[in-house]
Amino acid sequence: MTTLDDAVFDYLKPSDEQQSIMAVCREAACDYAEILDRRVPDGPDKTMFGAAQLAWLRDALLYSRARVKLVVNGSQMWNRANRFEGWNRYAREQQAFREWLLAQRIEGLLFLSGDRHFTELLKVERAGAYPLYEFTSSPLTSGPWVNPEPVEHENPDLVPGTLIGKRQFGLIRITGPGDARAIALETYDQAGTLLWRHELAARDLTFGK
Repeated sequence: MTTLDDAVFDYLKPSDEQQSIMAVCREAACDYAEILDRRVPDGPDKTMFGAAQLAWLRDALLYSRARVKLVVNGSQMWNRANRFEGWNRYAREQQAFREWLLAQRIEGLLFLSGDRHFTELLKVERAGAYPLYEFTSSPLTSGPWVNPEPVEHENPDLVPGTLIGKRQFGLIRITGPGDARAIALETYDQAGTLLWRHELAARDLTFGK
């Protein structure tokens, strides 16, 4: 069993020039990559992550050999219905990264986010590629958005039954060997009651043969 001491960490603290936080942790068969949404103000070159962080993330994904690659950010990355802080507000940067993922045929991606005061699972279909999944989990202690606005419920990327506005926490369970590896995404309320569970196979996050 891999312990915390055995895990590989690469951590870069933010500087005045770079204004970024980048961290990667390898644990067993998974790689975790975390980036900071730094949000350069509006303008033709506005950016949520910045060139330095995205270059680091691209390198981390290119060199990762993990079957499951978890990309973590505080704000949502793929929710087209989000009217607040989200990567959809930075369409040029988001689209460039999406095209890069496709061109490089990066496999095993699963995106994790929060800061919406509800939980949901998004499944973003892509032509010629497996869908991108984003698991959003929040809040744990702050006030929930009990009744998210209709546009959130009507989002065509929403996996039915996963949008819930209440205090909760999420779990990700990754089990099984090699090609048989399974991923279970779960959301629980404060009492520990399971609210929803969605299962994926690691092979579902590949381009196939």
